Parts: sequence; structure tokens; C-alpha cells
Amino acid sequence: MMRFLAISQNTFTQTIRQPIYAVVILGVFGVLVLTLPLSGWTVSTDYHASDQLMLQVFGLANLGAAGLLLAAFSASSVLAREIEERTALTVVSKPIARSTFVLGKFAGVGAAVAVGFYLCSIVFLLTVRHKVMSAAPDPYDWPVITLGLAALGLSVGVSIVGNLVFGWHVTSTAVWSGLVFFTAAFVAVLFVGKDWVLVQPGFDSVPKIVDPDGPAITAKIVTAVVMNFMAVMVITAVAVAASTRFGTLMTLMVCIAVGVLGSMHPWFQEKVKEVPAFLGLTFLLPNLTYFFAVDAIADPSVSIPLPVVGQYAIYAVVYIAAALGIGIAAFETRELDSQEGGSSVSGAVGVMAWVGRVLAVAAAVAGVMVLSVIYKPYFADVPMVVNKLRQLYIGLPLLAGGVLGWLLWGYFARGLRWSYFVVATLFVLSLVGAVAGLVIPAVQAVIANGLGDNSGGYLMLDAIVDVVGLIILALPHTRQHFGFIKKRPLRLNVNVQATEGAAVSNHE
Repeated sequence: MMRFLAISQNTFTQTIRQPIYAVVILGVFGVLVLTLPLSGWTVSTDYHASDQLMLQVFGLANLGAAGLLLAAFSASSVLAREIEERTALTVVSKPIARSTFVLGKFAGVGAAVAVGFYLCSIVFLLTVRHKVMSAAPDPYDWPVITLGLAALGLSVGVSIVGNLVFGWHVTSTAVWSGLVFFTAAFVAVLFVGKDWVLVQPGFDSVPKIVDPDGPAITAKIVTAVVMNFMAVMVITAVAVAASTRFGTLMTLMVCIAVGVLGSMHPWFQEKVKEVPAFLGLTFLLPNLTYFFAVDAIADPSVSIPLPVVGQYAIYAVVYIAAALGIGIAAFETRELDSQEGGSSVSGAVGVMAWVGRVLAVAAAVAGVMVLSVIYKPYFADVPMVVNKLRQLYIGLPLLAGGVLGWLLWGYFARGLRWSYFVVATLFVLSLVGAVAGLVIPAVQAVIANGLGDNSGGYLMLDAIVDVVGLIILALPHTRQHFGFIKKRPLRLNVNVQATEGAAVSNHE
């Protein structure tokens, strides 16, 4: 337990000290504040209510995006980077289980993401309390503006003064100061109305006797924020699991893919009858629509029952446990002392390899989707036998090409010379085909028959990609990665040391 707590604490400290952590939080602050004027353009008879609903929907979406970015960057910065730089090898070489290491990293990253989400949630609730100024006579909520700006200014001021006087870390000091000052500002706003008078918690003014207004900050909007946080924790678990195998760029892509596809979960469920392969996605992807209470927010008559929230919380815990289990299994089988996936891979080679892998996965998934409908009795007006043959001709090459492409780009990232020649040959053949399709009329007609009227644009794009790929392959860093150029030994340091040693001997 002590080792788990030590890893968690160290991970939390490292995370909140990352500059990208503060940048994301400040960026979300700005987006949430800008949502106030942007939400005042709904067309409705009761435009005040519709504008306020729009503000709440936009704010919840921004909170979800903020949690996704915080989870991806935090997990990759403290886990993937340690694995790439082999500092994780020093930790796991001690009597510490790899499962403890991964769980400790998740606890630290989760705590840091929770702190960032908490700060963003306070700003969101402050904007909800301020309300959208839909008409010119609508007054400003000066307690919200004054106390919010004071909390931000004090947080930044304490971090700067603390760094200059006591040597405190700027980012972490700003985070800790923000927790104190923003919490104090929010508590004060709960009890202070627009006219600087005491009000009931959640109200922005003293309720009228006749036709009183409801509270500005309701229990439903707070519950929606809590449910949004559950989705963020699910994405955090996915980010930690992905970071055990992937770097920063790929971890971010995985988080974005899970976030986007998880939001489309009901659509996949509807399409299972047409494409049976979607059934696997419904089990693998989290149903993030459970946690986005947009329908309940948009309809004031709909409530969010606490038993339903509890069920969604159990679902989130189960999915988090499953994601972390996959991450632990992937980390258990990873060789940390090998050179694979290390930081020695040049940036251009790494980006090219990962783009190739993404395209390979897309091709394999497309092949599975095509083959999954092979048992349907008919497709459109095509007879069953012809349809099955067409699906085999399309699906099998896509699936085989995706698998072979994944293996090829994996060997390419490792620096195997034969993969260099294979990739170069593929680029050359593709470039020759694109040029032939642009120049030779007969070939152009055949390609246009398959690609349509925009075949010229596709061929031009293909030619540009091929040229860029060949240029990257010809770069010195790329050829050095594959061993075509030997690294020159640094003899300068040796000569300097010998000169210094001779000078010391002469002096003596």
C-alpha cells in the first residue's frame, strides 16, 4: 500500500507540474466564458430559457472535451514518456509489481484530472449562475464576475510571488491556489445574489412572492456535471491503458476515437442487424451517452433519478476495471529494456509508422465489416451468390492488407532494413500508378470508372503523399535509423579530456 501511495503521489505531482496541464485548464476557462455570448442566438419565444439551456449543453460538452484532453496528455506525459525514456524500468526492477505501478499511475493521473475537472466545473457553474444576457436590459452578475476574476488573479499572483520568493513551482502552486480561491469564490456566490444581497443557495436573487424564479444552479445541473465526471474517469482509464503501449500522439488518438465512437454507441446498436460486426464494438466501446444528460438538461420536465445515476456509476467502475485490466496485461508483457518503441526513433519515422498503422487498422476494420454481412440473403438488388463473391473479393483483401500493413509498419518502426525497401517500393509503385493515371488517357479512363469524376484529385493527392513519403525515407535521420548511416563517435569530448589531463599534469 505504501508503494502504491508513493507512486500515486509522485504521479499526481508530476502531472500538475506539466505546462500542458495548466494550458488545457486555462483554455477551457476561456471557452466556457466565451460560451456566454455565443449561446445568446437561439430562436424561441422564450429566448431567455432556450439560451440558458444552450449554455448548459455547450458547457457540459466543453467539460467532456476538457476531461478527454487532460486524461490523454496527463497519462502520456507520466506513463508513456517514462516507458520510452526507460525510467519505468528503474521502478519495476525493484520489488514492485507491475500491476501496482499501473494502478498507482491511474490513481495519480485520475486525481490530477479530477482536480482540473473540478476547477473547470466551478467556472462552468459560475457561467450558469451568471446566465446568458439575451437582451440589452439584462444585468451583469457582478458578484460572479468580481469573485471569479479575483480567484483567477489571486491564483496567478500567488504562483508568481511564490516562485520568485520561495522557489515554488509555478504550475503546481497555481493549481493548489486555484483550489482554495475558486472554491471560496463559488461558496460565496452561492449565498450572494446579483445585488450583493444574501440569497438561498443556488439562487441569483431573492425569490419573488408572485411567480418566483427558480434557482440558477439546480441539483439537476450539478448531477449532470457529476455524471460527466464519470465519463472523464472512463476516458482516463482508457488513456492509462493505451499509454502502456503507445506514445503521446497515439494515446491522444485512441482517447479521441473512444470518445467519438463511444458517443455513437446507440447508433452502433441500431446497425447491428445490418452489420453484425458492430456487435463487437458495442461490447468494446463504453456507452458514453449514459453520462451525457443532454436530453434531461434540454427538457426541464425531465429529472435525473439518483438510482439511475448509481447504475451508471457501477457501469463506469466496471468499465474502468476492465480497461485497467487490459492495461496491466499489456504492461506485463512489455519488454522495458528493449529498444523497441524507444525515444531513439526519429520523429518522422514514428509519425509515418503510426499513420501507416492507423490506416492498416482502418482497412482491417473495413474488411471485417464487409465480411460480417456475408450471410445476408441479399444486398440491394444483387443476387445472393454474386453478393457473397463481391464481399469476399472486397473484404478478404482489406482484412489481409490491414493485418500485413500493421506488421509491416511495426517492423518499419523498429528499423528493419527490409521493411525500408518494402515501404520505398510501395511508394514508388503508387507514385508511378498515380502519374500514369494523370498522364495516360487509357489508364485515366479505367481509374475514373472506379473512382468517379474526382479521380484526378485523388490521384494528385496520392502522388503528393508518395513524394512526401519518399522524401522522408531519403532524410539522413531516417537512413540513420535503419543503419544505412553510421553514427560518428564523439571524439571531441575525449580530446578535451585528454588536453585537460595533460594540462593538469604539466601544472603539477
